[in-house]
Amino acid sequence: MTKVLGIDIGGTNVKIGVVDKEGNILEKVKHSTESLINSESFTDELIKSIKDVLKRYPEIKKIGLGIPGLISKDRQSVVLTPNIPPLSGVDLIKILKSKIKGITFALENDANAAALGEFIFNHKEVGDNFLMVTLGTGVGGGAVIDGKVFAGGRGNALEIGHIYGGKGNSIEEEIGKKGIVKKASDLAIKYPKSKLAKKPFDAKKIAKWAIEGDEACIKVFEHVGKYLGQCIVSSVRILDIQKIVIGGGVSETYEIIEGKMLEVIREKLGEYYTKDMSITRATLGNEAGILGA
Repeated sequence: MTKVLGIDIGGTNVKIGVVDKEGNILEKVKHSTESLINSESFTDELIKSIKDVLKRYPEIKKIGLGIPGLISKDRQSVVLTPNIPPLSGVDLIKILKSKIKGITFALENDANAAALGEFIFNHKEVGDNFLMVTLGTGVGGGAVIDGKVFAGGRGNALEIGHIYGGKGNSIEEEIGKKGIVKKASDLAIKYPKSKLAKKPFDAKKIAKWAIEGDEACIKVFEHVGKYLGQCIVSSVRILDIQKIVIGGGVSETYEIIEGKMLEVIREKLGEYYTKDMSITRATLGNEAGILGA
């Protein structure tokens, strides 16, 4: 059975998955990204984790990595990744090849990797043309156009989290995890009976409480829906694309997000764009990054 390693380096966790050709994750190892950032060397700790997995699976000869940020056009080095400063400007593939012999490495933006995962393992549903939006620590975007990942002129197209919204903040500043916590903190004052009074809280807790019906937390994710709608409107106008797939950890609150998101889309896009538009959740869930990598 052919096996590869898919590594999803995220702002919250680094996930290493042993994957077979059918897209089954046979084993998954997870590390806190913060703990690796605070170590003496992020890359040394990453290499150590990879080697630990390879000891159990010596037959693996190929490893793919998804990185949240800008990478070189030749897919060899990391240009800039704000949520993981130790990786910015690092010749990552060169370092990995020097430390782990006999392995073929591939590097891609994490949202592109997630889009690729959906394309390969959910092709019947997504087809050859779709936009992938990932909602996690940040807000990422990737697109498959005519069956190929769209990379843009210099290899870093669709940084949609950096589209600017109505208040002058980027989409990511409004609805990335930090933005979600900030919005919740603002609402906690107006809703003293909310579970938001139980400080400290993080985006995961806010999502859980929203799903449980907490009014203030629901308003947080309605806010997410509004800005996600703005993001989709801008992206659709540029790409002229009909299929949108929403993934990432925050997408678990999609039922709450959906109403405001669709309200903005219907208001800002005409029938040409909306009559055949399809917006769905990623079938691979939060594992799209590993599988795409």
